[in-house]
Amino acid sequence: MDKEKIGKDNDESYINRNMTWEEKMAQTIISSRRPVNRPIITRCLYGSQGLPSFAEGSPYLVPENVQIFIRAIRDDINLLSIHPAKKIFRSIDPLEKYPIPESCTPYVDANSLGYYIKNVLPLVFVRTRKGDLLLDSRVAIKYLRENKDRFSDVLDKIEIWARKIFRPDVYDDLRERHHNLLCDIVQPYTSFTDFHISIRAGLWIHTPPGISTVIGPPLNQKGRLSIINGSIETDWHHFELFVVSEIPEFDQQVLIIEPDTVIAQLYFVSRFNNENAEIRFSKEHHSAEPFYAEIWNKMGTRLVNEGKGKTIERKGIASINIGCPHCFVSVTNAAEGELSDTHILRRGFNPAYKIIQHKYHSLFNNKKSYDNTYTLKKI
Repeated sequence: MDKEKIGKDNDESYINRNMTWEEKMAQTIISSRRPVNRPIITRCLYGSQGLPSFAEGSPYLVPENVQIFIRAIRDDINLLSIHPAKKIFRSIDPLEKYPIPESCTPYVDANSLGYYIKNVLPLVFVRTRKGDLLLDSRVAIKYLRENKDRFSDVLDKIEIWARKIFRPDVYDDLRERHHNLLCDIVQPYTSFTDFHISIRAGLWIHTPPGISTVIGPPLNQKGRLSIINGSIETDWHHFELFVVSEIPEFDQQVLIIEPDTVIAQLYFVSRFNNENAEIRFSKEHHSAEPFYAEIWNKMGTRLVNEGKGKTIERKGIASINIGCPHCFVSVTNAAEGELSDTHILRRGFNPAYKIIQHKYHSLFNNKKSYDNTYTLKKI
């Protein structure tokens, strides 16, 4: 046999003998990893503990009726739904003045990163008469049922929403005999810390080497929950993910976050690029790469001169600027006095970024892999 191979095998055998059991199990996981060339999100009917989806949302699920629950639940549903994130997520008033946030390309590109995470059933939070928040969804729904005289309207809503996760024919057949099991069920959550809850996602993700999955609040949106950011190394961690939120604050006794609400957003980042980033300082650059800045400025000027840009006018307090001689003499008088309608601040916007981005994507997005050594020739 090859002496070099024998020596290598002996070295690996020595290393393996001296590893702790934890290291051996970790190595078993890492060595079994099969790289992928794109992120793969796998939605699961069953949770990581082997229980069916939404089992942790019902206080009435016990070993004796698990099979009834499994028979009734749809086989195409998981705990949280996943949807491609949108560039524009709000209704825009046509009378809203330019520039609106959606006119900014980096803004809408950030909006559309990755995927929205939505709750399938309502997230229901309940306070006791003493004002204490119940930190487990099953405890909360049981409290509501035990006090049904006070919360009948809430329970009626929960029953209507619960129906969507079950097979219609089986649900109708079993509802009367197993009412609480099939009707008193909400989106599962449990306490994570004294100040946070965790919401199981019912999915796992496999990403290419060096790519992590970030789960955090909806980008550029005010979510109903205060989601905590987390970065998971899903190139090797192939286990059920979960969303972490701060405990919600509300004044009433019951807070309901209705189904199909965007509660979080997930997207993918390269941690290798973050770890290997280089920070430089320049005394010469004008906060831009010199050649790029030269062409960018020429392009912007020409677009404006040809009427392909937009000029906006700001009046009132927004028109105050140091470039105005009167404002420069006294900002206080300008801000606290009466400004005439002719006191206007004009700013120009041009589509240079959009044009260059479109050209870049047309050149490189259709390639099977990016070539980081490409050269752009001067025209």
